Amino acid sequence: MAFRDVFIGNYFQEFKGKLGIIKDATIVSANQTAKSYLLLNKNGEKFEDVYESYGLGHKGFGFGGVFTDFDNDQDQDLLVNQDFGYKAVPNFLYENEYPWQSFRDASAETGMDLTINAMGSAVGDYNGDGWMDYYVTNIKFNWLMENQGKGKPFVDRAKELGPIIRQ
Repeated sequence: MAFRDVFIGNYFQEFKGKLGIIKDATIVSANQTAKSYLLLNKNGEKFEDVYESYGLGHKGFGFGGVFTDFDNDQDQDLLVNQDFGYKAVPNFLYENEYPWQSFRDASAETGMDLTINAMGSAVGDYNGDGWMDYYVTNIKFNWLMENQGKGKPFVDRAKELGPIIRQ
């Protein structure tokens, strides 16, 4: 039986005040970014937070993440969505360094360090080339990040492909 691990993106360390007063400037200038959590499932009995010990040291306005195999090496890498990426901390793409219990930040080299307001991501091989591609939602314009293969940066195809309408 497989026991699933969990990644939890975290947004604030603490916010004191009424929610109605929160604006972009309030959030970004609050300097309250928080670490996320990587919870390792221990035989279905409990979870252990291994965030730091697995090399995940970033803080940001985390909107969650998705386990995925972007480099086709049969282990689960991690794409982390960050709100306010253009003002604070961009998205992260972490490469799983199995068999070592660690992740390596591959964000910049892959072009997945998106400086957007990432809300969520969908994973799939939309073009059938055998490499996982990523549709990343953003407050204004979404991004379709096409995987070019091992050692090559992703390319945003959203503008050229436009919306896909099926009837």
